[in-house]
Amino acid sequence: MKTKILHWTSVLLASSALLLSACSEDNGKDTSDPTPVFPDMATLNIPAGETSCNVSFTPNMDWTVSIPTDAETSKWFSLSDGVVETSSISGKASTEPVTIQVITTDQDVYDETPSCEVSLTMGGQTQVIAKVTRQTAAREFDIYLSGFLTDEGTQEAYDFSYEYSETPVAKYTESSVPEVAPEGAPELIWFTGKTGYMQVFKAESNFEWLASTPDWLTFTARPMEGEYFVTADFAQITEQEINGAIGMIDFYDSNIDPATDPGNNAHNRYCFVLPDLTKVVRNGSGAATAAFSFNAEGYAVDSNGTVSEEKSSTGSLYSAKDVVFYIGEKKGEWYYGYEASQHDWVTIADSWDEKGSAFQLHDYTVSVKANEGETREVLVIALPKVLAEKITDPNFDLFNTESTDVKEEYKQYVCATIEQAGEGGSEGGFSISESESNQMYQQLGYYTFEDLTNGDPDADEDIANNWDVIEAGGKLYRLTYKSFDLMGSISFLLNGEYANITASSAGNWLGTESYDNEIYVTMDAPGNTYTGGQGFIRIYDSNNSQLACIICIREF
Repeated sequence: MKTKILHWTSVLLASSALLLSACSEDNGKDTSDPTPVFPDMATLNIPAGETSCNVSFTPNMDWTVSIPTDAETSKWFSLSDGVVETSSISGKASTEPVTIQVITTDQDVYDETPSCEVSLTMGGQTQVIAKVTRQTAAREFDIYLSGFLTDEGTQEAYDFSYEYSETPVAKYTESSVPEVAPEGAPELIWFTGKTGYMQVFKAESNFEWLASTPDWLTFTARPMEGEYFVTADFAQITEQEINGAIGMIDFYDSNIDPATDPGNNAHNRYCFVLPDLTKVVRNGSGAATAAFSFNAEGYAVDSNGTVSEEKSSTGSLYSAKDVVFYIGEKKGEWYYGYEASQHDWVTIADSWDEKGSAFQLHDYTVSVKANEGETREVLVIALPKVLAEKITDPNFDLFNTESTDVKEEYKQYVCATIEQAGEGGSEGGFSISESESNQMYQQLGYYTFEDLTNGDPDADEDIANNWDVIEAGGKLYRLTYKSFDLMGSISFLLNGEYANITASSAGNWLGTESYDNEIYVTMDAPGNTYTGGQGFIRIYDSNNSQLACIICIREF
């Protein structure tokens, strides 16, 4: 009986243990480790011009997202939870998607595609869930030329307008300098008031750049952002460039080695054209022409009227070697041309630095002989050697067919004027001019009055016959009576000091009277029987030197 009781007691206890065990398994939780669930790896891009992309996942466990911390990755990428940027972000398990941002710098990338791997760690396991690549951008570079406007608004080399063209300059696509300038290549221009050939332009780009130029071109920035000068450096001009040259400027990315070419517009090349300098002569001062002034004794006079102690004055020219100077002197209505070395009262001595560049700024010296006559003035024409070789007779070659002006093709070479006062005064020495009271007689055609002083003796017999007057520094005039109706006197003004006047004519039909600085010339024809004839009115100074002579002619 006792044995049966123990047996049932054991069965009951065992059953109770099983029931308790079953209840424990049914009512408790599973304490074993779960398995992390990773998303498939995504391949993502950050387009050029953008700075981030999103990486999303749904973590079934506590998690950490990270990117490598090496220098190259850190240079380009970081992670962000919307608050801070870091290389690692952690969070809790979630049934909702979690999104983090991969951030990149706002620096454009042109020749490389940096990338990084985004890793997710859960439950002690790590997997790459995204590979992010930064896409390359295209370099952008353009230059725009400034307009060059004259006062009339025409496209000529006068001054900068700083109003830039809306069309960019065409790029040159080769890496070596061409023998012939490509179409549209900008020409360097010598602006009035400047001292060399240049261009001005603005540049627009999306990268930091440097400029590479040939030795004979200089490149500088204006104070205004984005505007630049390119200028011919005359100190570097050699015989190779003097006949005209093409200079290539390479605007290249400052982050590259210019000797290499990684592509993607790392180089932006343009050709600039320098004209033929063998045909160029310009004043060193930048002015169109220089002006030299001397007193009657030959001493230089400055622009303020101060007389120098030197009997010479210095100018300067930009040119090639062997400039030839010519003198253009107007006598009456016509110009007469001389090579300066053969002129009678002007002397020009040029200088040249034999060790200098092929095109350089050099000085020349002007001096004049003393002037016993009236004020005189000449033009100085400086021709480059290649043009001077074509001049056989300055009288005909330098001036137009009427000899009244310098030929158009040579006007750019008029580099100076020389004016010298005469002993008669800076107002032009002694001279004779018509009185206003004669105007009616002139309009009726009763007479003509001509200044023959600067006329051509080969073309006018009266000048030839009285050349001694001009040769002695006097003035020569011709008064021609056209009509018998002009009886009595006509008057002329005497400009300057004089001592006495004489009048002579065959038949004594010519007479004069003078009051102060006015002379009255009288023509008489007793009985109207005298026809034709010639007479002279001569005016002398206190030394009995002839100041002027009026040839008087009756044509009726």
